[in-house]
Amino acid sequence: RERVKAILEKAHQQIKAEMKQMFANFRDGSGEVRREWRSFCINTDAAVELALRTTVKKSLQELSKAINGDKTAEPQTLFRVNIVLENNRVDYRPTMINLT
Repeated sequence: RERVKAILEKAHQQIKAEMKQMFANFRDGSGEVRREWRSFCINTDAAVELALRTTVKKSLQELSKAINGDKTAEPQTLFRVNIVLENNRVDYRPTMINLT
């Protein structure tokens, strides 16, 4: 999770730097140029948001396919938990904390 967060933050910083660099070319433009710049920024923001949404959706679909299977594949075992009865006590190995 932390690795993915770092990757996304790095990508965000790169996009911001590129946008600032591009804006330098349009900073002194007319009102129409500024409106077009604003439109470009809004469209870029929407494209990035759509890409993130699509990525999350595809990841969740792949996870669902792995858990539930589909028409062509059976469900896959993602992890194994052993339940051990010791001294009249139920013990899970690995523990639920270790699984999360």
